[in-house]
Amino acid sequence: MLKLQLSQYFKVFMIPSLKNNIFLILVFLIIMFSLQSGQQLIKFHPEFERGAAEISFEDVEQDYYAILGLTEMADLSQIKKAYKNLILQWHPDKNFDNPEEAESMTKKLNNAYKILNDPVKKKEYDKQRLEYKQTMESSMKK
Repeated sequence: MLKLQLSQYFKVFMIPSLKNNIFLILVFLIIMFSLQSGQQLIKFHPEFERGAAEISFEDVEQDYYAILGLTEMADLSQIKKAYKNLILQWHPDKNFDNPEEAESMTKKLNNAYKILNDPVKKKEYDKQRLEYKQTMESSMKK
């Protein structure tokens, strides 16, 4: 039975000259055992591990494009450029006259950049933001 399972899963890797290679069979068995026992030997790219992006309701309420002074059609390079310019402008060390406002604006800029710089989070934010706008418009009409 084990031989049947091995041949079923292992035939892709079988090369005629390496058919009796014990090392490959052991590696295969270790991987199969780890998958059955729930251990993760293989690390996947973080984008695939995290699944859907976590966007909170507070994120959706904020218009991050407006905070960065951009339109919704902005690409990643425009987002990065706007963030760098604004973060330098609003840095608390450069705004001695109003450090509280500078600190709150810096937090808003960081949140906007965290969401809009990640393509997965940006896509989810845009989708939820559109739904939020439609909901707000329909509630205003009533």
